[in-house]
Amino acid sequence: MVYPHLYYRFQAVADKAVVPLLYEGRAAKLNINKYQIDKGFDRLAEPLSEYATKDLKKKFSTITQIYESQQVVEEIAYDISKHFSKKLGKALVLRHNLLLPKIETAIRYQKYFEGQNQP
Repeated sequence: MVYPHLYYRFQAVADKAVVPLLYEGRAAKLNINKYQIDKGFDRLAEPLSEYATKDLKKKFSTITQIYESQQVVEEIAYDISKHFSKKLGKALVLRHNLLLPKIETAIRYQKYFEGQNQP
C-alpha cells in the first residue's frame, strides 16, 4: 500500500515554500426596501401575463442576482479598495484574489478597480 506524502500548509509556510494566505470576506451591507422593490417590479410586470410575471419574479428573486447588480458590485469594490488602502497603505503592493460566481461579475469588479484612482 502506498501512502501519499503529507505536507501541511503550516509546514510549507515555515519552510518558506509558500507564503501565508489571508482570507478576508467582504460583503455589502444591503438594506432592502421590499416595498420599493415590489412596487418597481409590479410596474415592470404590468404588461406581462400572470405566468410571465411569476417566471420573471422567480428569475430575479435570488440573492445571487442582487450581488451581481452593478450598484452592489460598486459598493463591495469600493469597500474592498478602502479596506486595503487603510490596511496596507500605498507603500505595500500585494496580489489579491477575488472569488466570484461568474466571469461577467468578475469583469465588473475588474473595470471598477482599473478605473479608480483612489477609494
